[in-house]
Amino acid sequence: LGKILNMEIKGIIQSIGDVVNFKDSFNKQSIIVKTNEEYSQIFEVQFIKEKISYLDDVKVGDNITVNVNVNGREWENPDTGIMKYFVSLNAWKLEVNEPSKVEDNLPF
Repeated sequence: LGKILNMEIKGIIQSIGDVVNFKDSFNKQSIIVKTNEEYSQIFEVQFIKEKISYLDDVKVGDNITVNVNVNGREWENPDTGIMKYFVSLNAWKLEVNEPSKVEDNLPF
């Protein structure tokens, strides 16, 4: 058996996708997170089934820390026989680090 890989990502939510429903009551929702480093990284993070509720109280611009499991899988194209490999980041914990800063245009 392989070891489950997990990592922590700190960054700003760039976008929040819609919930996508699949067969057998499987659903997921994804966010895009950009890290706050000199050479920023951008990650798509998936929230699966009951973990979707973690996104109820977050919004674009929030500074977050998200813990993810790194999952990999292979898929063979049935027409060509060519193998493709995929990596997904599946969230299991989400924390908002600080409130979003909202800029307004008030004259004072």
